Amino acid sequence: MVVSFIQSPTSNAGTDDTYCKNNVGSIPINGAFSFAAAGFWSGGNGGAFGNSGAASTTYTPSPADLGADSVALFFTTTGSFFSCPDKQDTVVIYFTDAPVIDAGPNQLVCSNTTQVDLVGQISGPTTTGTWTSNGSGAFAPSQNDVAGDYILSTTDITNGNVTLFLTSTNNGNCLAVMDSLQVQIIDFPVVTITNEDSTCSSNATLNLSGTVTS
Repeated sequence: MVVSFIQSPTSNAGTDDTYCKNNVGSIPINGAFSFAAAGFWSGGNGGAFGNSGAASTTYTPSPADLGADSVALFFTTTGSFFSCPDKQDTVVIYFTDAPVIDAGPNQLVCSNTTQVDLVGQISGPTTTGTWTSNGSGAFAPSQNDVAGDYILSTTDITNGNVTLFLTSTNNGNCLAVMDSLQVQIIDFPVVTITNEDSTCSSNATLNLSGTVTS
């Protein structure tokens, strides 16, 4: 009697991968199988497969997947030859947090101020960023110092406001994140004594007249 051994199915779900939570859409997944009629995808936590019956397809993660920081997907063979047991393989997709940007609170400054203190903060996968503005002032020591200064220009002061933008850099596989703050510039107070008078030393009072603006 001759006994023949049939190769059992093989399944390959591909290699694990990592995506940033602000830069993830339809994730390509590529499975492979042999010694079976087909294979299908399963798993996830509410996400959607482009075509769960195709070896190469996509998976769109759900909010629950992103909240869990990872999702496990399974590629399983079906229709194995000679009733061999089906084979399953797993791929894990990891999700990392996006940068968190805080440009600081809006500021109200006087027009006789020459600079605005910046207290930006960046956390997460990067701690670096760059400042830009819709004004014509300058950043010191440089626009890449998250906590630096913005030097107001005469045009900024004349316009009465300027918006500053802090954008993350060195984001890895994440998209850049931006936050902004508005600087409102108000005129500095002007005090003027409007009368100059003489009075007799016998008078008990002296009339005073002045103006205050801004």
